[in-house]
Amino acid sequence: MCRRLVSCDPDSLRLADVGIQADAGTMPAARISKARKHRSDFRTFVQANEAALWKFAYYFLAAFLFLGASWQRFSLPQDPLAVFDAYLLPALVKLSGGTFEGVQGLTKEGLNFVYSGMIYLILRIWEDFRAISVIQHSLGLIAGGLFLTAWSRLADFFPRPCLSRVVHEAIGLLGAAIYLLSYAPVFFEMNIRSDSVCMFFEILIFWLIIQFFYYRVILPNAQKVVIYGTSVATSAFLLALLKPSFTLTSLFVVTPVIWLILTAKGNFTGKVAFFATAVPIIVALTLTEHYLRRNDQSVTTFLAETLFVYNAKIIYAQMATDSNTARQIFTPVNGCELPATIWGRKLNARIMFILRSFPCWDSTRTT
Repeated sequence: MCRRLVSCDPDSLRLADVGIQADAGTMPAARISKARKHRSDFRTFVQANEAALWKFAYYFLAAFLFLGASWQRFSLPQDPLAVFDAYLLPALVKLSGGTFEGVQGLTKEGLNFVYSGMIYLILRIWEDFRAISVIQHSLGLIAGGLFLTAWSRLADFFPRPCLSRVVHEAIGLLGAAIYLLSYAPVFFEMNIRSDSVCMFFEILIFWLIIQFFYYRVILPNAQKVVIYGTSVATSAFLLALLKPSFTLTSLFVVTPVIWLILTAKGNFTGKVAFFATAVPIIVALTLTEHYLRRNDQSVTTFLAETLFVYNAKIIYAQMATDSNTARQIFTPVNGCELPATIWGRKLNARIMFILRSFPCWDSTRTT
């Protein structure tokens, strides 16, 4: 039977303690060195795969953003709000067996029938008012996607950008988040009014114009230039029909597109295709609009009434000043009022009668 002898010599024990202490001192240094190596390897991995990692993070954040925006929209009651009855009544009259143009003159705004026609088609297909809100919410989400796509494409116009691609796309995510998570677009999408789809057409035009210039300047492609140019012209005209206040904006967008297509060298077939497609669509929409509101008298008085209403108080103040001036100049003669004074008093009374008929007039104003 073998026995292991352990030395009890004090010198041997002292040497053993010194060895243990040396090992204990080198272990933290080894761990630190190992941690530094792992950190260096991780940094090298991130730098080597920066584009792929950012792409993954970008799509993950975009998906999370759209999920949050979808929940914000579709968690609400989907019953729409009819802000202006004139946008809804044409569709209801048509669905009830009447004529679509039989409700003209319900508004003093020279109402266009493009949005009312969209409402009629939605109700005709789904027969549920909630479908209006669902479709308008969906268009709002699509608008957010188009904005991200257009913003990402915009970086291709700068071969030597001041900002990196990561920073540029991060700014795009921030802009999309501001639009998608704001309550104002959601509120508009819940209403039956043309403003609820105007934002979609605005961002659609923004994406189309970016694509048009990309294939016109950066990566020339005559066929895609014609396709996107035609889409820009048609969408801009629809936006002007939906909201007449965007007419100047639409002209500002369409003018350079038409000019670049006309001045492009060669591609005669593309030019013909552009005008052969865009012009009939615009003419058809214009004639339809004119036919549907041919008996609407508000079309001829819309501009005059709008200008008068917005400047009513200024007109009243000026006429009051003129009336006081006339009253001071044309004093009564032998107790009889002069014709100018009588005319000024009657005109003032008539203006006050007209002004009080408008909702925007302040009823607390005293004459």
